[in-house]
Amino acid sequence: MLEDPFELGNVLQFGALLAVVMLLSKLLGTPQHGLGLVPLAATSGLVDVDPITLQAARMTGTAITPSFAATIIMVAGGANLVFKSGVALVVGSRTFGAYLLGAAVAAAAAATAIWATIG
Repeated sequence: MLEDPFELGNVLQFGALLAVVMLLSKLLGTPQHGLGLVPLAATSGLVDVDPITLQAARMTGTAITPSFAATIIMVAGGANLVFKSGVALVVGSRTFGAYLLGAAVAAAAAATAIWATIG
């Protein structure tokens, strides 16, 4: 069943997740701990890609380089894709899971090829 994204509970959950990601990215985004953003991206990407994407974009040019921001966003997107593919394989039919897995592999290959050319 689909839920209304503007329902107060959903908005508050997204706001709380965004606040946690922003706080952790500020703590982990220092020059001494910059690589801590990658595990944060993988973890937060399991739930939602938007908070870490917004924070990476905000930090680009000041705390992190554009290529590192792209890496963070790709890690979050990859984690989200893996999680949702797993849910589809468990909850959906095998046919649906196979289609989604094929699309996921194609998307990952394309993203990796693009990342390799800009990185």
